[in-house]
Amino acid sequence: MKWRRKKRIPTRRRLTMRWMAALLLLILVSHALGVYCLTPERVLRILEREQNTGDTVFLAETDVPDDEGNSRLRLSGGENAVILARYAWSWKHGWYTNLAKYAERRQEKPFSAAVCRIRSDYDPDKGQTTDTYCVFGCVEDPGVTELVVQFHALEGGFDQTVRLTAADWILDGTGNRFFLCVLLPETDNWSRACSVTGYFADGASTGTLELMGAEPRWE
Repeated sequence: MKWRRKKRIPTRRRLTMRWMAALLLLILVSHALGVYCLTPERVLRILEREQNTGDTVFLAETDVPDDEGNSRLRLSGGENAVILARYAWSWKHGWYTNLAKYAERRQEKPFSAAVCRIRSDYDPDKGQTTDTYCVFGCVEDPGVTELVVQFHALEGGFDQTVRLTAADWILDGTGNRFFLCVLLPETDNWSRACSVTGYFADGASTGTLELMGAEPRWE
């Protein structure tokens, strides 16, 4: 008489472990493909690839108030570009960003910079719109000791001037000097201009980089 081995029926625990293993594998594959990112670094790699910036590293971060209260504004920089992006996490989407701005580094210039509107709120009760801008970039010339950021409210809002010096530089591991300047919120500002001027230790000016318009221009 031939004995037949009784077919093992998976227990509930084993079935659960198999489903968990399959889910973990799916998440890891989605992370590798950039569909469901498990870390902000994976999101950054996607941004670098999309804009062909080369490698960058995270340098600084700050809270960005929003409706969900889970955003972080992060600055990253490398040899070719500076990236400012707003990163957030959710169980549904993983890590993601819904705002990204790039400043191309031009090392033959005294500094590189860009401006980005990082928040816009409308108050229906008051009929007012409040915008928050940020200026970021990299100091290219080692002789530059100060940057002056000027926001000109041409219609509505108010003028702002921020001075950045050595205490404000954000250094990477190779001595590059980056900067991140969050301006005060502007309410009902309908027309504006923003510029950055650099200064050397002797007070001489580098010239002014106008940031708003079709593209940045030096004056």
